[in-house]
Amino acid sequence: DVAAVRAVRERSIRVDGRTWRAGVELGLWITAAATLESLGLQRTTATRAGFLVRLSTVIVPTAECWMRRTWLPKRLLAAVLLSAVGVAFIMASSPAGASVRQATVLGDGLVALSAVLYSAHILRLSAIVRDRRGETPISPWPLATAKAATQLVCSAAALGIACLSGAARSQLSPLPSRLGPVVLFTGTVACSYPMWAQAYSQQTVSPSVASVIYSTAPAFNALIAFVLLGQGLTP
Repeated sequence: DVAAVRAVRERSIRVDGRTWRAGVELGLWITAAATLESLGLQRTTATRAGFLVRLSTVIVPTAECWMRRTWLPKRLLAAVLLSAVGVAFIMASSPAGASVRQATVLGDGLVALSAVLYSAHILRLSAIVRDRRGETPISPWPLATAKAATQLVCSAAALGIACLSGAARSQLSPLPSRLGPVVLFTGTVACSYPMWAQAYSQQTVSPSVASVIYSTAPAFNALIAFVLLGQGLTP
């Protein structure tokens, strides 16, 4: 779908070698992070996972300061600390009426590691889409195309390996009838648009600011869960 939009907008879906290399690297970072997050969510509660994933709010500014050998501006530092406290405050309470799953050290560790990989993705994306050494910055649309293609190949490979297992085959065949609309919605709304938007915005937004903005996700999660699923938070 990224390529289709590009074909309409730019009359081309060509991706040069430099963009492919960047897209493959970013696609691998985000695929590894998403995989670890999925595995961790099977072994811990959603509320704990939501907080652990947002560790990037602290990891990214810390890493950026270390790489630049400087301190964060005071207002940005205050925003980082406030967002971390806010996320912890929101996620400390389980959604009202939700089933409770037993959290494990392994599950928490996998989700925390995924936060490290997400942070690496944010930092690398910022370096790639900005003009650092006199090179022309990579355009967001071709980069999103290469990144999406990488994730598609990785997902197809993982699915192929899973099909070698009899247990996995029994779960995959026949495919659920509702799978099509779910894939279309999540692929377009939750993946393709954010890929382009993130690549576009981080041309001018620093990694630290981006990570602070991402920290608002739990608030939107709670609102959407209330509207669509009727799940509320305790006081």
